Amino acid sequence: MIRTVSLETAKLLKENGFRQDSYHFYYPILEHEVRMVKEPYERAVSFPTGKTLRWELAMGYEEDYCGNDVDKIAAPTTDEFLEELPAGTSIRKQFSLGFEVWNPYIKSGRLFINESLPEALAQCWIYLKKEGFLDKKTK
Repeated sequence: MIRTVSLETAKLLKENGFRQDSYHFYYPILEHEVRMVKEPYERAVSFPTGKTLRWELAMGYEEDYCGNDVDKIAAPTTDEFLEELPAGTSIRKQFSLGFEVWNPYIKSGRLFINESLPEALAQCWIYLKKEGFLDKKTK
C-alpha cells in the first residue's frame, strides 16, 4: 500500500499552495436526495444536496471516481514531497519515534518527527512554505 498524508494534512497542504495534480487524492461522497421527476416520463432521480457525508481516498484518474466538477484534494506521497522539497532535505528513521525530517534552511535545528514519513515531510514542507524558503529552492 502506498502511504499518503491524512485528510487533515492534505487540507493544510492545499491551503498552503501544494500542487494538486497528485495521482492520489481525497474526494467527497455527497449526500443525495431522491425526487420523483415526471418529464419525459415518471421516474425517481437522485440529486446531490451539496452536503459532504465523508471523504474517500482514491488513486487514479478523478473522472473514474467523481468527475472534474468535484473539489478533490491531493494526497501526496513521499516521492512527490521529495520533488518539492529543497536539496539537502534529510530523512532518518528513528525506531522509537518514527521518521525524522530535517532541512538545512531551518537554522533553529527544528526537526519534524512523525510515525508516517509522508506526514513528517508534509510538516516540513508547510513550515518551509510559511517561512518563504520554498521560493529559494535550489536543485
